[in-house]
Amino acid sequence: MPQNRAPAAHAEYGRSWMLPEAKGEDLIYAADTKGGNVYVVSYPEGKLVGTITGLYSPIGECVDASGNVWITGQSSNSLIEYAHGGTNPIGTLQEGANAEPLNCSVDPTTGNLAVTNRYPTTVAVFHNAMGSPTMYQLDGFKYWSACTYDANGNLFANDWATAQAIAELPRGSYTLTRVRLKQHVFSGSIQWDGTYLAVHVVPRGGLGGPTKIARLQVSNSIGRIVGETILDDRKNRQASLVAQFFIAGSTIIGPDRFRGPEGGPHGSSLTFWNYPGGGHPTRVISKIGHIDAAVISFARKRG
Repeated sequence: MPQNRAPAAHAEYGRSWMLPEAKGEDLIYAADTKGGNVYVVSYPEGKLVGTITGLYSPIGECVDASGNVWITGQSSNSLIEYAHGGTNPIGTLQEGANAEPLNCSVDPTTGNLAVTNRYPTTVAVFHNAMGSPTMYQLDGFKYWSACTYDANGNLFANDWATAQAIAELPRGSYTLTRVRLKQHVFSGSIQWDGTYLAVHVVPRGGLGGPTKIARLQVSNSIGRIVGETILDDRKNRQASLVAQFFIAGSTIIGPDRFRGPEGGPHGSSLTFWNYPGGGHPTRVISKIGHIDAAVISFARKRG
């Protein structure tokens, strides 16, 4: 049964660490699914200031208005909450025994927490990030991947395996509706950039090509691409993949899984690009793990 944000037992999560000054800094939380760690990096300096260890397949992240970070555990059917700059879990939410949560987003207007699940194929919404979730489904959607709220509390979620499969849960509604797209799009990670729905366009059919972040203008459940950001990797080549990215003003930060000289797996880096300009990276942070997701938790400024 889902829990009411009960604190998790710290003993299950290994030895985590955090520099004391981290609580006063803006922080990037970078999830390493394979390693079971989340690396905490100061923003924009790029200094490793902490590591949260012992997690079960941390694959997605989201942050609330207070700077608390939620981490989805694909192999643990749970979401774990950490305070900004903290290493002890301050709360958990549990889904069904076989659930595989992939991604999450917090509504800035209500504090509701939305979660996309690979299995069962649902979007779950926890009211005020507590209690039992309300579950949503939509015919034709087979693999819920990512979700994001806009500034007005409208929720968008997508299915990466199906073309033109983006759905909207308008604020106050209890029904998911399909967003009709003017262009043919397979979508990966998505995020509200403050004006548009930013969508990682996933190539299909072995076509490859550049990594594109499309900007969608959505109105009355119709989506239209109004611009594209092309990302290049640190070796003057095209970025091979950007998983869960995060947009902070004029900067986009995400995992760049570049490849070796013969096309095989080579590594992963946490990479910064200009947004929406794109182009070559402005900063690359490597050798901190196999990064799959990134979010920024902003320190609460006190004046």
